[in-house]
Amino acid sequence: MTDDDGGSSSYTTDITVLNLPPSIEPFGPFSVDEGGALTVAANATDPGSDDLTFLWEFELGPAVENIHYDDGVSPDPAKSPWGMFPFTALDSATDIYGDNAVYGLVLTVTDDDGGSAVYETNVTVENLPPIIKPFGPFELNEANPLSVIANVTDPGSDDLTFDWAFEYGPVTRSVHYNDGVGPDPQKSPWGTFPFSAEDVAAHTYGDDGVFEITLTVTDDDGGMASYSTTVTMHNVPPAIVDSRVFMRADITLRVAGEKWHDVILRLYDGGQEVGWAQVIRYPGSPNNQTVTVHDVEITLDRSFSVVAYYTPDDDPVNGQINGANPAWLIIDWENGMETTSHHTFNVQHNDSWVWTVDDFNIYAVNQTIHFTATDPGSDDLTFTWEWGNGTPATATTYYNDGTGPVPEPWRDIPVHRPGLENSLVSDGRDLCNLSDRNG
Repeated sequence: MTDDDGGSSSYTTDITVLNLPPSIEPFGPFSVDEGGALTVAANATDPGSDDLTFLWEFELGPAVENIHYDDGVSPDPAKSPWGMFPFTALDSATDIYGDNAVYGLVLTVTDDDGGSAVYETNVTVENLPPIIKPFGPFELNEANPLSVIANVTDPGSDDLTFDWAFEYGPVTRSVHYNDGVGPDPQKSPWGTFPFSAEDVAAHTYGDDGVFEITLTVTDDDGGMASYSTTVTMHNVPPAIVDSRVFMRADITLRVAGEKWHDVILRLYDGGQEVGWAQVIRYPGSPNNQTVTVHDVEITLDRSFSVVAYYTPDDDPVNGQINGANPAWLIIDWENGMETTSHHTFNVQHNDSWVWTVDDFNIYAVNQTIHFTATDPGSDDLTFTWEWGNGTPATATTYYNDGTGPVPEPWRDIPVHRPGLENSLVSDGRDLCNLSDRNG
């Protein structure tokens, strides 16, 4: 203070300026779809000229920190009473959630003198259903296995459950975990997203027709997508297996004559050995020294032969160098008839040591002849015999289930019965036509 004559006096004291915390303008709550980016923003005001630090904390997510300088350039010095005040700053942050839920969001704003304000809100993340990439339709022959591949993408980080429904067939389920190990927790925003999974399902239809295939994919939060397509199964005609046309009989070898000699009987079908037996002539009745090969299938569609081999060179010496062994081939047919062939093996005549019987077609008349047929599908089979002698054709139907006609369509048993057999009594002029239910 100075008077008007120049006298003065002074006094010095301190002014303490107290810091005030910033304030946050309310914001939120927010909503976003899983897998989508969420950007949040907020305004904060400081009464003074302080710098402001924004700290965003996303629940189960990142913490994002941004600084806003009062002068727009650099940090304030310890004392900066000349700065802009009050100071207002707008800040934002972005996060992406992989799973739906309600998540907390906390914003803390701190000035450069330690004053702070906290504001809490929440983020609602909505679930989105998975997306199925289209597949099909399919087309193939009955009894051929069908394999279907599907690719599915979920926008979030969810586990995916595949439910396959084959019309008239099974329902199969498989689960694909987002982490490849086990089920997700209730909240899993950090998982892999978008999440893609490939699944394979297989089924075999035994009958022809058009069948629907439906895939339903569900995520672990109830989101669901369905896709349907069709498979067209074509009928395949049955096949008369020409390698299975045969007569059935028991073949017996009887050997008499000189002791200690043996005869080996071998059966050949198409050049391949299909049976074997041996008789050694011991003392006693020849009727007790026979051997029988039972249920022999004597094929008519390829070469069938019975060959008896006499091997006296390695037999025990019995002092009868001119010995002989009469032999009989006795064939007991399925219809009760019996035919017999005779041959004599002679030690001194080695051209008699091999006896071959290979003309069995002469026995076909009045015998029961068997045919086998295979249908690739699950159809009933009807054998139609055209006798060729003016008499009406006859037909015999064999049911796939062994009981009765299959329903139309018959889809729930996708297997076939290979080797189905039919028989006839031949008069030597027979023809066979074979059809399944659809052709």
